[in-house]
Amino acid sequence: MTANGGRSRRIVDLTPEDAALVGWVGDSYPAALAPLISRLMHSGISTLDVNQGWWPLVMKLDAEIAFIAPAYRVSRLGEDLGVLDFAVHPGDIEEDIEEMISAAQSESTRTCEICADRAWPYRQEDWLITLCVDHARSRGARPAKTDADIAEAVPRVTDREMTFAISAGVPASAFTAQRQRGVPPRIGRG
Repeated sequence: MTANGGRSRRIVDLTPEDAALVGWVGDSYPAALAPLISRLMHSGISTLDVNQGWWPLVMKLDAEIAFIAPAYRVSRLGEDLGVLDFAVHPGDIEEDIEEMISAAQSESTRTCEICADRAWPYRQEDWLITLCVDHARSRGARPAKTDADIAEAVPRVTDREMTFAISAGVPASAFTAQRQRGVPPRIGRG
């Protein structure tokens, strides 16, 4: 069985190390994630709140940030609107680190959360998720291609959510579709 769930075709080839992470089966996390896990534990977060398809992405991001700021801590790690949600402590981070996080968030919008293959935004019920075609099909997700799809999945947009959505390539007109449907936009910060 391959790291991508037995499928023989992939759009994106994984390094052997990344394939091992994505295909990991065990009761604990693989040793390769120990440095990142240690940063999570200190900030009160005890799990990686992202699927295995994004483990290589967050491991690479952790190594890049640790090179510049070895004592940094992860204050938030998860997925929000199909985009990697990653924040560090202290909050007054260098511009280089901000750019690294932004690049990883952008990459997450093109990386399947399950298998790390090429992905697109999908809707699964009320959620926006980032999946490859095969995983979207197996989960019954449908493409989130129209403004209405996106507006329904994001009924009340906060400033932070809008930033993530726009960085993921969601058209600004999606937020106009909300108002046309009568969904009141949130005012202020989320």
